[in-house]
Amino acid sequence: RRATAAGLTILVEGSTRSVGLAMMGLGATVVFLDQHFYDAGEFILAAREEPGFHASTRLLGNPDAWETIAGDVGAERLVFGARSGWSEEHSVLARLRSSGLDAAQRDLVTSGNLLRLSGGPR
Repeated sequence: RRATAAGLTILVEGSTRSVGLAMMGLGATVVFLDQHFYDAGEFILAAREEPGFHASTRLLGNPDAWETIAGDVGAERLVFGARSGWSEEHSVLARLRSSGLDAAQRDLVTSGNLLRLSGGPR
């Protein structure tokens, strides 16, 4: 509640399924770092009610999670994440290349949304 009152973007380790209920109704701006594609439906349902909810792409590796979320609540709700350091970043980069997102949506996902959430230039 204090972070929301201060206008901060909250980076949450967990998904809407595991910690999202605690964020509902606060008007919070949240990036769920561990939003898994198995729980994409829960994210969409919560994001319909919470305009500040965003999902990291790092665990959204199935063939259409990015497109489904973008089509339902907007590409403005996806923030690029890759868990760099080992080998997982390669799968997220491959998913970016193969996604059905158009160029404007890819720009939002890879940099635009994070710049907006951090208060950076648009």
